[in-house]
Amino acid sequence: MALVKVEQVSGGPYVDDPECPRKPSMVHGRKCLKKCQTDSDCKGKNKQCLCDDVCGRSCVKPTLRCETLKPVFNGNFEIDTFNTFGAKVRYTCNEGYILSGLAERICQGDGFWSARAPTCETEGKCRNPPIVPHTTHDGPTGQTVFPLGTQLTYSCRAGYTSEGFYKAMCVGEGRWVSPRIRCSARRCGHPGDIAHGHRHGNSFAFPERVTYNCSEGYRLLGRPFRVCQADGTWSNTLPTCRPVKCPRISNIANGMVDGKDYTYGAHVHFSCHTGFTLIGSHARICRQDGKWSGQEAVCAMVDCGLPVPFYNGFLDGQQTTYGATIRFICFGRTSFDGESRSTTCQDNGTWSYPAPKCWSQCQVPPIHNGTVTGFVIGKYADHGNELHVKCDEGHENETSSAPLCYNGTWEYLPKCIPESCKTRPRVIPNARLRFYTSFHNDKAVYRCNPGYKLEGDSSLVCQYGKWQGRRPICLPVYCEYPGTINNGDVLLVGRIGKYEYRSYVKGTGHNEVIEFHCHKGYKRSGPAASTCVNGDWSPANKPVCVPKQHPNLLPVFMYRSRRSSAHGQVYESGQCPHPGRFRNGKIHKHAADGRRIRYTRKQGPTSAETNITFTCKTGFTRSGTEAAVCRDGSWRPSGLPQCVRDEHALCKYPGTIDNGRVMLVGVHGKFEYRHYVKDIGQNTTIEYQCFDGFELNGTRTSLCNHGRWTPERKPTCSIPSQQTDVTNRPT
Repeated sequence: MALVKVEQVSGGPYVDDPECPRKPSMVHGRKCLKKCQTDSDCKGKNKQCLCDDVCGRSCVKPTLRCETLKPVFNGNFEIDTFNTFGAKVRYTCNEGYILSGLAERICQGDGFWSARAPTCETEGKCRNPPIVPHTTHDGPTGQTVFPLGTQLTYSCRAGYTSEGFYKAMCVGEGRWVSPRIRCSARRCGHPGDIAHGHRHGNSFAFPERVTYNCSEGYRLLGRPFRVCQADGTWSNTLPTCRPVKCPRISNIANGMVDGKDYTYGAHVHFSCHTGFTLIGSHARICRQDGKWSGQEAVCAMVDCGLPVPFYNGFLDGQQTTYGATIRFICFGRTSFDGESRSTTCQDNGTWSYPAPKCWSQCQVPPIHNGTVTGFVIGKYADHGNELHVKCDEGHENETSSAPLCYNGTWEYLPKCIPESCKTRPRVIPNARLRFYTSFHNDKAVYRCNPGYKLEGDSSLVCQYGKWQGRRPICLPVYCEYPGTINNGDVLLVGRIGKYEYRSYVKGTGHNEVIEFHCHKGYKRSGPAASTCVNGDWSPANKPVCVPKQHPNLLPVFMYRSRRSSAHGQVYESGQCPHPGRFRNGKIHKHAADGRRIRYTRKQGPTSAETNITFTCKTGFTRSGTEAAVCRDGSWRPSGLPQCVRDEHALCKYPGTIDNGRVMLVGVHGKFEYRHYVKDIGQNTTIEYQCFDGFELNGTRTSLCNHGRWTPERKPTCSIPSQQTDVTNRPT
């Protein structure tokens, strides 16, 4: 712990400034001016309280100047702020010389420079004097080079005793003869022990210290430590430990205190007389800090307060303290519900019985299109009773439960509304039935399947629990006889084969197919078949049978020639030219290894015995030969087949889904897919959507692929919790 030196100045005690302390051991004969702490301590004219190097804070004239410095032989110096008070001069030597003396001097308050001016020497100097533990010497502080013959006197620091020779000398060749002094710490003897406490520390020499603390339940009186001082004595006096005591607690009004011991750890208990309740701590303990634990105890009169809440009635009695009794009185048209009609304030601050309930009655209302059972309209029903209603014929209760009378108010007023239809409308053959809900005035709509037409009312209406209206029927729709084609036959495709379609054949139904065949020597120009779709043939136009034309024969001499030409191409005898343009299809050649190679007109003629095949694009059907072979310079059989649009490659209307709808995905958006929309082409997508309250089970989309929906199985729409025949309307 740092010790602060206190002396007297004109304004009071002088406290040494730790940032500018006075160092008497380093003054070495210079004159220190008057000590000060502030400028007010300086009475001289134009003097201020400034830091004067080792003399500490002193009264100095800031305008004073030190003598002009003399040059240094074989060296130089630099001075800061010329030679005014506080200026510093730093000395350096030329190369080959060493500095003898202090390297820095300061302009002091006495008008002189500190220390002697150093010199620059070549040799014969001693450097840093020897260091001896716990000692100081009388050489200038900071000087590192001393001339030959210099003697330094060593002395022990305060708190240490010296033994041995205490002189050091700089001798020839720049060597110090070291002193043989030894400084030992001064001992103070045993510091003493304390009763009911402990001492910490077993070293009793300067500047060691020992500390003291008391056992639990005791308090230390005096300083908790002692320091071995430089004069061999212990600082402070030996402390003592005294028992901890808490303040005496007097009796409390309307109560008692149990406990007379007030030392550390003692317990005191409190209790109140009958009719009073304790506020604060029931017991308190004397703590180590001499204070009682907990809160101060007070005995207050027991007050139970009003027994609330209590509605639909009033309290008979105003006193709420211990022993008081209050009666509960209910208003008229109420029913009493409780344990007792009176209650008494007890010594624990609670009432002997809780406040009861006075439940109000409910007035019985009239019911439109219904009657009330068990009560008379206009009379009153007790709290907790149910109101049961019987609705007139054709009506039903809006809810399945009966409302409850709750403290003068019915939970809700029942209503008799027109009855909903509990059964589904009857299903008719060849039709789809669609309805969303079966409430009063809701409709159920019939729609015939493709190939059938509706006769009768298209819908039924739910009226007071029954479906009203004439149920329709769905009659089949037939296609008319298409007529004949010149130079050809019309064949009706049946389940077991094909037969000629005559005018007397009646009733060609939906999805039945006819085919068109030309006689020998004729070829067809137009569709190969037509389908009956909802009473109309699709496609509606019939083909035409036109005579076949044989290819022109080249002169015999041309076959005998080694090379021939046709269509601007030159080819050898026996080769066949390209068959020509094959609309809506592709031609392939068959290589010797079995591979199929695309055969284009740019490839020119091909060799004899080459086989080719004709393939139509998706959505088209080939009419004519499937393959040909090159023989004797011509294709056998001759003539190109035709690729006609195959109506059977279109996808049919997939039908509806219960509790949902089918959307057709187009270029410009989605719209509902109805049965009257024409058949759908390749790669068209449909999407299935469920009405609100239903979830989709299955694949959401389907793709038209070569006349079939992929996947073919439609999803279903169901209610997550349970299945029902009645659905919600889409929003």
